[in-house]
Amino acid sequence: MADQRVRTVTLQQMKREGRKIPMLTAYDYPMALIVDRAGIDVILVGDSGGMTVLGYETTIPVTMEEMLMMTRAVTRAVKRAMVVADMPFMSYEAEPAEAVRNAGRFVKAKQPSFGKASRSRGGGWTPRGTSLTTPWPLRRRVSSPSCSRQYPAPSLGLSPTG
Repeated sequence: MADQRVRTVTLQQMKREGRKIPMLTAYDYPMALIVDRAGIDVILVGDSGGMTVLGYETTIPVTMEEMLMMTRAVTRAVKRAMVVADMPFMSYEAEPAEAVRNAGRFVKAKQPSFGKASRSRGGGWTPRGTSLTTPWPLRRRVSSPSCSRQYPAPSLGLSPTG
């Protein structure tokens, strides 16, 4: 499996087999190159890059454009790992149509990477067929033709904003 791309079905198989799924964070090309070459299966482009790379005090001011810029840099480096990107604050909470539109922007940003997922946290709207307790990787996709290959990956992890 070392030379094959990591896809959602790869992660599902690893979970069924009881194998651990390593995941690390990268915000730029050089770190993503190192992490991918190390054989890490999933690389997260977290909105925490707003704090660690862009110097914000919290993740709240991180914009879609900033997340897309970091996501593009990471996906240009990755040959094998699945890339998961955070959707920034208020990019998916307001209404489902906006969430779908923004998720589609991540699909476009991650074209070099076949493994596509976006992460949303907290309350508010969640994609139909998912909930904050849905196990990851999810078995259902967002119900929209415009992002039919986009897998939502809700998170119950720590939030640097809270």
